[in-house]
Amino acid sequence: MTRISDIGLQQILLNGFQRAQGSAQERQIQLATGKVSTAYGGIGARTLELLSAEGVLARAGAYDGAAKTALARLQMQETGMTSVADAVSLMRERMVQALATGSAELLLPEIETAAQRVITGLNTQIGGVYVFGGTD
Repeated sequence: MTRISDIGLQQILLNGFQRAQGSAQERQIQLATGKVSTAYGGIGARTLELLSAEGVLARAGAYDGAAKTALARLQMQETGMTSVADAVSLMRERMVQALATGSAELLLPEIETAAQRVITGLNTQIGGVYVFGGTD
């Protein structure tokens, strides 16, 4: 009859328990942190996929930032052009009224006010940079 060593069997069982406990601890850490690994080396063959996905995410963030900047610029341009259009429209009304009534005494101050509104609209700035690329 073959004899099995009790110490050898205990050592094999102990190693198995330690491996199972280490594996369980690693899984608990992954569940608690939500991360598969804390370093790229722990991910293995999927590292390239992860790096590629991070690159795509960075580019998408850059595109999002550029789109928000463009939106802000376009909104400022719209505001400036609306201001200019309103001033010109008001001046047209005042000129028609002056021609219809034959009274142009108050026309000069209104022209100056409208011109100032046009200049202000065209001198709109974002971050110290002129939206329409010029000054007076």
